[in-house]
Amino acid sequence: MLSLEERISIASWKQSGKTYKKVCQLYQRKYGKQPPTRNNIRLLANKFRRTGRMADEKRPGQPSISDDTVKRLYQNCS
Repeated sequence: MLSLEERISIASWKQSGKTYKKVCQLYQRKYGKQPPTRNNIRLLANKFRRTGRMADEKRPGQPSISDDTVKRLYQNCS
């Protein structure tokens, strides 16, 4: 999973017109690891263009239940 800083770097490189190959080179030089796939780079760039943000969006649906809540429920039922 990419950090927020890595996502921002990728989006800004693509926004400035860099090619996929150049983005990969810059990423490897800056972070010292294998760059994301071409598809993931495209998705990040599109997300930034569409939303203007790189942070993950809230997911719809019911929030998960914490372990403490589950323990309390089991204690109350027994």
